[in-house]
Amino acid sequence: MFGKLSRRILFIVVGYIIVFIIPFVFLSTYELDDTWKYTPFVTGMIATFMGGGTIAIITAALLIFQKSLDLEHKQKENVQDKKLDLYEKIVQKISEIIQDDNITKNEHYILKNYNFILNLVAEYEVQDAYEKFLKKLEKNRLERQDSWKFELEEVEDDFYAFIDTMSESLNVPESLNPEKGLLHARKIKEERDQGRKR
Repeated sequence: MFGKLSRRILFIVVGYIIVFIIPFVFLSTYELDDTWKYTPFVTGMIATFMGGGTIAIITAALLIFQKSLDLEHKQKENVQDKKLDLYEKIVQKISEIIQDDNITKNEHYILKNYNFILNLVAEYEVQDAYEKFLKKLEKNRLERQDSWKFELEEVEDDFYAFIDTMSESLNVPESLNPEKGLLHARKIKEERDQGRKR
């Protein structure tokens, strides 16, 4: 993107030199004969073209800059959409897997693969929270074990922390964890009530 933008800016600078500086040099080095009756008209036309060219070049530069900003914004929006889809898919799959308090080797493999996918689009904090969640799931696993049990209560906090981290990376302030939501709402209400008493 920067290469195309720099080429366009170079093109604008060259155009500016051709349209503005060369006629200006021409006017400053070549003096038109004051006795010619069309001298004021010709100098006025040259000044008009120089002013018009300057305005056109400035407008083109602004349009190119705006276009590059729009392109960058669309790319970020596309990444955000992909993140949202991926996060939703991961949360749904994890929810399905941890329902029975048991993880099979195949389910573990699926969860490990999500780690690689997260490396493509997620921030370090999201990857770290996912790693912590996986480690909690693997806590009771013995070597070469095909399936193992875990306590849902042990991994629940890490799962919600992972969801909160994903929400923060999407610029969503709080996850929809009902328990945390109620505690947060209660905390806000208490702070508001304390503010009214003062």
